[in-house]
Amino acid sequence: MHTNEIQQNWQFSEAQRMHAKGDILGAVRIYEGLLKRNPRLTIARVYQALAFTQLGRQVEAEEAANHAAAQLEGVSAGVAERSALGIVYSRLGKPVEAERQFRLALEREPENAAVRNNLALVLMQLGKYREADPLFAQAMEAQPDDAAPVLNRVRIA
Repeated sequence: MHTNEIQQNWQFSEAQRMHAKGDILGAVRIYEGLLKRNPRLTIARVYQALAFTQLGRQVEAEEAANHAAAQLEGVSAGVAERSALGIVYSRLGKPVEAERQFRLALEREPENAAVRNNLALVLMQLGKYREADPLFAQAMEAQPDDAAPVLNRVRIA
């Protein structure tokens, strides 16, 4: 791994840490710096979009999400990118786009309970209750200690 890649990885990890601790603006500044140096760093663009949704900057979030989705088109992207992009689109009120991203994430990692739960939530938004119910059940089975799929599944009943 080259020095630039090591530095990029460290900066991205630092931005994620700041993001998780609630320093959203600090994380956005790092994501922006990373993207200036490497515009093809899609994961940074996806998390930038996620941060923008948290800041209420919907237009910027949608632009970043659409840019990331275009970069990922035809690429075998990881679950993290697809899942986070699905969350962004869900927060933006774009359930069709969110569904597509969550389905692509599940293709990559079919047993991922969190992605199953998120996909089921989006399917509920789209009125696809029959498709959502088994996904909630599978998420519950995969992670019996996680209350989210249980609580979400009750909303169908």
